[in-house]
Amino acid sequence: SSEYAGVITKFAENISNQESLVIYGDGLQTRDFVSVVNVIDSIKLAIEKISGERGTVYNIASGKSITIQELAKLMLSISGKVLETRNVEPKKGEVRFSKASIELAKSQLGYEPKIRLEDGIKNILGIK
Repeated sequence: SSEYAGVITKFAENISNQESLVIYGDGLQTRDFVSVVNVIDSIKLAIEKISGERGTVYNIASGKSITIQELAKLMLSISGKVLETRNVEPKKGEVRFSKASIELAKSQLGYEPKIRLEDGIKNILGIK
């Protein structure tokens, strides 16, 4: 449901509907976004590279963080639309900073994120 959708999905929906982008808190909280294409690639790599090993946990992400404020600006820039961003009360218990280390996945699986955030956003917004 849209109530539980991620911030990129919510921003894309608001952009599509010409509505302001709602940012919870000050927008300086960071996230490390990853494309589902990168996740699928990592699963394929794990199947190919790990024979008989069990129990290793890999972070699959971009290895880069972006603030929610920067994400809103990026999505508006890519869309070419001029919309307001609106800050509201922060969500209770929200994680302030999030960035994954992908070093183990890189070294053991040969994982490299192929889809950049900008390209993933273009795809979500339907921009070539």
